[in-house]
Amino acid sequence: MERFFITLAIAVLSLITTAGTPITIPVYDPPTDENPQKSDDTNRHRMPPAPIFCTIDIEEGTVTSTSPRLDDIDSYEVWSADGEICLASSSTAEEFTASLSTLTPGDYTIRLICSDYYYTGLITL
Repeated sequence: MERFFITLAIAVLSLITTAGTPITIPVYDPPTDENPQKSDDTNRHRMPPAPIFCTIDIEEGTVTSTSPRLDDIDSYEVWSADGEICLASSSTAEEFTASLSTLTPGDYTIRLICSDYYYTGLITL
């Protein structure tokens, strides 16, 4: 069984993105406190929103998505993985991808900010 997990880990590591490959990640619209979930006695569970997939190509300096909601991005931000520290903020996709290329390998949180909302996702470099 341990050999299976080692093989699986090696397979996953081989699929991890290299510098020349576009990175595709899911981004989500974070929940707000405007509509708190009401507690009731029924056993209902609210499903999380469907993700929007965002493809970041560091070499080309582009950011594309599967939703027209992300066509008007005002700001691109890179945060620490826990979302506590903003490491970079950019107004263009080119600046954003350039800032990603300067980071050390690891996990980061990205925020794609539009006028009335923002999307966030975890990226591994």
